[in-house]
Amino acid sequence: MIARQSEIPGFVEFYGYESRELQLHIRMVNDDTFQAFSSADEYRKPDKLMAYKKVDNFNKSNYKSEMKDAEESGMIF
Repeated sequence: MIARQSEIPGFVEFYGYESRELQLHIRMVNDDTFQAFSSADEYRKPDKLMAYKKVDNFNKSNYKSEMKDAEESGMIF
């Protein structure tokens, strides 16, 4: 991907080297949040705005896995 100043004020545009249709416009809101649009045309549609929070840990959950292995589920005797 290639990055450049977006035509949308305050955003950086990332677009595909082979195809301009693959694009993403991003700006940082604060230290742990950024906003993004998938195209410059969507900038005028606030419902298309995507906001993301920084993730510190991946694959960590407060919930215990509900899946059982084959022996626990009774499929193996």
